[in-house]
Amino acid sequence: MLLLTNHINPGYRGLVNIGTGKYIGNSPHYHDSYEYNLIYSGYVNYYINNKRYTLHKRNSIWIPPYQKHYLIDTSDNFTMLVCFFQKSLIQSVCTEKWTKLLLDESYMHELEWRRLRKEDYWAVQSFSSSLMETEGQKDLYHAGLAWLVLLAWKYYLRGESVSGGSIHPSVAKAIKILYSELDIGTEELARRVGVSRSYLSRQFALEMGTNIVDWRNFIRIENYLKQKNEDLNILDRALDAGFGSYAQFYRVHRQVLGYPPQGLGGAGSAGSEAERKGSAGSEAPDSEAERKGSGRSESG
Repeated sequence: MLLLTNHINPGYRGLVNIGTGKYIGNSPHYHDSYEYNLIYSGYVNYYINNKRYTLHKRNSIWIPPYQKHYLIDTSDNFTMLVCFFQKSLIQSVCTEKWTKLLLDESYMHELEWRRLRKEDYWAVQSFSSSLMETEGQKDLYHAGLAWLVLLAWKYYLRGESVSGGSIHPSVAKAIKILYSELDIGTEELARRVGVSRSYLSRQFALEMGTNIVDWRNFIRIENYLKQKNEDLNILDRALDAGFGSYAQFYRVHRQVLGYPPQGLGGAGSAGSEAERKGSAGSEAPDSEAERKGSGRSESG
């Protein structure tokens, strides 16, 4: 999974924002801060804790640092409150037994979505709206962030649980295998999970909102970002992460993260020689076969 920045401004301890519009298939990811989501309108299909949720207005969740999650798709009229809180802020305001649950990792990683009471929903929405207007007043904004943490947590705890559906067993097993055997062919992957190749490709797209090739590329990018060896240049790190060429890595990096990989490597240039040649080897396996097998446009 990908560690994504949460755009908290330097010197600030959190961020309150509104996400709007139709959003399809962002990368599976996590953050190094706490995240709080509250649906305002429309719906979203959401993947977290190996469950898939279809969520509507007043549904909310707390996501602790490094908890993997993924927005599969949304309606056109989707809007959601998105808040990020640095762990230091949570630690400073959570001093009672019921608030210290936010600091209990085992408890937090088992959290599910909850539907807020109407009056609690409006209270969080109203306060968040007022808080966003004070962002330029740092002291006031920070005081408001602390209050929002306690308010949102209190109302979350007394909300009604929202049931999530389990991911289809073949898809869940396929994802687990991909993380341990990145280069496994799709035909063999389907055989290992006990279904046909075409069925697995269709079911994977239906459940996850993306295809097997793209999911494999998410893992490759994650592997790349996790590398700590500063002695390697970008090309070597990309090859170690499972990419077959610099051209493939460049394309996938830009597709997944939204920007090119220049300047992100260690020693040496950003694979400039390989980029000029267009390839440092063959593409990773299965891209053409999987494009044919899924009924969706896939590129790997």
